[in-house]
Amino acid sequence: MDLLALGPLELWDQGRQFDLGPLKQRRVLAALLHARGAPVPVGTLACRVWSTTAPPADPGAALHAYVSRLRPVLHEAGGDRLGIDRPSHDRYRLRFDPEDVDLLRFRRLRREATAAAERGDRQLAVGKLHTAESEWSGEPLTEFTCDWARALRARLRGERRRVQEQRLCLEMEMGRHAAVLGELNELAARHSLDSLVPFDQRSIGLLILAMYRAGKAR
Repeated sequence: MDLLALGPLELWDQGRQFDLGPLKQRRVLAALLHARGAPVPVGTLACRVWSTTAPPADPGAALHAYVSRLRPVLHEAGGDRLGIDRPSHDRYRLRFDPEDVDLLRFRRLRREATAAAERGDRQLAVGKLHTAESEWSGEPLTEFTCDWARALRARLRGERRRVQEQRLCLEMEMGRHAAVLGELNELAARHSLDSLVPFDQRSIGLLILAMYRAGKAR
């Protein structure tokens, strides 16, 4: 079973994609998913679900309706591994297995890669970082246009960029300077155009270093 957050919000099991419902229902699931298992107050959920429109007269009842429609879908896909709990009358929490969520697999792989690199096993670290990058399938949080989503999207993009930079550094340490030049050029160009990512010079520095070590510096 796969619950995907690093791209369009999707739920898959054994090759079947499950219908997560209309926009606001999908927003409920996305907001709970990005809480990573922490209970989310009804007021916070309402702010995120109705971020650009006026909420209904009773947002709590509307959220309960969305959750009630999501529950059988989640159970059909994930059984007891996936569901929405209500730990208190004013909070909801998404229950899941971390290995079923691409975002959490991505972060686990990065931790494992860092540990492998610290042990001196660069090849294993590079492989794990490649796998982590492959978890991404597109733009996350496309259901939202609010400030919360924009800030979270920027943080996620930053995590993705740092994983790519970490892998490229390791590949350069392994002597693959010429092989990574094209990817570094693309990363530096994309970084300079991405207004959601705070500017830093690491990708530019890596590119210059790779060019120098590959004998291509001007």
